This record gives sequence, structure tokens and C-alpha cells, in this order.
Amino acid sequence: MLNMTHIISLILAVTIVHQVRAEEAASSLDQEFIETQEMLETAKHLTQDQKNTLFLRAADFQKASEENETAASVADEKLDQPEQCEGGTTRRACLQVSLGVDQAKVDLLDTNSDTAKELNSEIVSMTNELSRPEAHRKTAAVFREEVRRIQLAEANQNNKLTFKQYAVDAFKIAVDSWKYLITPGPLVALASGTAGYFALRSETNGVTNYYKKHQWTGAAYEVGNYIGQGILLIPLTAAALLIDNDKLREAVTVLIPATLDTLIQTTIEKYTLKALLPAQETARPNGGTLGDNSGHAATAFVMATVLAGEFGLKAAVPAFVVAIYVAWSRVGGLMHSPKQVFAGAALGISEGIAALIAKKKILGVDFSAGPTLENGGVGLRVHGSFR
Repeated sequence: MLNMTHIISLILAVTIVHQVRAEEAASSLDQEFIETQEMLETAKHLTQDQKNTLFLRAADFQKASEENETAASVADEKLDQPEQCEGGTTRRACLQVSLGVDQAKVDLLDTNSDTAKELNSEIVSMTNELSRPEAHRKTAAVFREEVRRIQLAEANQNNKLTFKQYAVDAFKIAVDSWKYLITPGPLVALASGTAGYFALRSETNGVTNYYKKHQWTGAAYEVGNYIGQGILLIPLTAAALLIDNDKLREAVTVLIPATLDTLIQTTIEKYTLKALLPAQETARPNGGTLGDNSGHAATAFVMATVLAGEFGLKAAVPAFVVAIYVAWSRVGGLMHSPKQVFAGAALGISEGIAALIAKKKILGVDFSAGPTLENGGVGLRVHGSFR
């Protein structure tokens, strides 16, 4: 039986229809989204029939998602049909060429002229056709996310089911984030780390000699040491289990696999570099081995990156301050050189970005929006922004 705690949880979980306004429903399905929003906002006054209706709508949203995916495939097939023109052999290519030509003509005309208006109308039509597949897929993603949110809220009747879903999502993120390491964001972070590693090589001896005389010991070193081991995951995970907060649980769902992936990456990297490079190159300032790269710095920065991505600036500032402290405590404690913590930090940032990308792909889009049916097709009315 669905109780009010579960309904309140559903209000927190459903963000996609958060700001949809009932100004004029373009279709019965659009009206269902608006009614769903109204029901969620007055959850304390829902009848049992209304609660049942709320969850039954998941089937409608699932069907709409599938219809949009089909429409996207059909639109893609149409654009890929053979069509000869100067500069293209498919309809997609010909439209792109025509779009460029018309835009160039409009730039030379008086914007109020009949010719310019006619060309602008053609430009709008061609742009809509070219963007139609992606528009359908974005709309399908909105419907999929709505279905998932309702299912998770319904699963709150049995916490084991809810946590099982989060565990499945965490596993998917752990696997998928590896492939997203070769996307632009993570690659830039890794390239920066590599550049910094070589740029800081000349600073190693000077910094090491300084900290041999002023080595960090006691709490100054140990606090950074424990944080760098990922100990903060324990209270964060406990809070996610005890507090009925979907946002916190999603953040931990990303943090755990991202941290584990970072541990695996740094371990592989340490032993690989040890095998490939001279011993003095990968040595620690205290004489130990496996210095390249700092796993503590990587862990601190992957957690900071994920927290910043999930909670924004309010979490980014303290998280990165702590990460910098952890990294420098490794230098001050003579466990790593500056180049080693810099490379470790870059690795952590790259894995954090990859995990956030994987999360958005797996858990769906993250913005406030509602569907609309116009001119015989399903469209998307957006009321927010991407995180």
C-alpha cells in the first residue's frame, strides 16, 4: 500500500514535469503530464484512485517513449535516402548544402523583403527536418526518465527493490565510464595531467629537499591520508541508505563506481609505469616504489569532481579545497612528488567526468521539460537546463 512517505519521496524524485504549466493542452498525453504535476504538488490530498492513476500512467509514458524512438529511426531513414545534388548524395547532405546556400543569400538581402522571408521559411523547414531525429530522441528520453522515476517511487514500498535498482545503476556506471574516458572532457584532463607531470619533473628535487626538513607528520598528514583512502564514502553511503533523498542516493550511485574505477586505474598505472620506466623515475621521495601516480590524490579529485557535478558550486568549492589538501599532504609527507600528485589529480578528474557522463546516459536526461504534440508530431517543451 502506498503511504504518504512514499508520495513525498515521489515528489522529490520527479523533476522532469516540475515546471509544466497547464496553459493549453495540445493532446491528451500532454494533459496527462500536466495532471501528474498537479497531483504530485497536492500529494497529501490524493485519493487512492488518484494514486493508482499516477502509476498507471507509466505505461502511457513508456509507449510514448517507444513511439518517439521509432519516429526518430524513420526520420533518420528519410534523411539517409539517396538524393543527388551539388555537394551531396543523400537527402541529409543535400539539405545541409541548401541550408548553407539559403543562409548566405539571406545575409545579403533586406530582412524585410519578400524573398528573404521566403528563404527564412525554407531555412526553418529544412532545419526542422534535419533536427527531427534528435528532437524525437530527446523527447523519448524525457518519457523514459519519467517512467523510471515513477517506478523507483513505487519501489519505495520495498526498500530492497529500490536499493537493488541503485546497485544495478552503479554497476552500469562502473562499466560504462571506462568507454567514456576517451571522450573530450576526460581526454583533456588526462592530457593536462601528462603535460603537468613532465613540466613538474624539474621541481621534484627542490620540493623533496624542503619537505625532508619540514615533513608533515601527525594529524596534518594523517587526515589527508585517511580522506585519500576514500573514507568519506562510508558516511556518505550511510546517509544515502538512511535518508530518503533521491539526489543524495544518485550522487553515491556515481561516487562508489567512480572511486573503485579510479583505484583500478591507478593500480594498473603504477605497475605498468614501474615496468616501463627506470626505478628512479617512479620512486617515492621517501625511497619507496610505485610512486607514479598518487592514488590518494586521484581518489580525492574523483570524489570532488563527482560532488561538483551532482551538487554544483556549493559542493565544488569545499570538495576541491579538501582534494588539494589531500594531494599536498602526500607531498608534505614525502609519499609523492608534485608531478606524481598532479598526474593523480588529473586521472581522478578524468574518471569523475567519465562517470558523470555514464550516469547521464544511464539514468536519463536531467532537466525540467514536458512533451507537446504539434503538427502531427511529438515535440519537447523545455523549462530548465542541463546540469
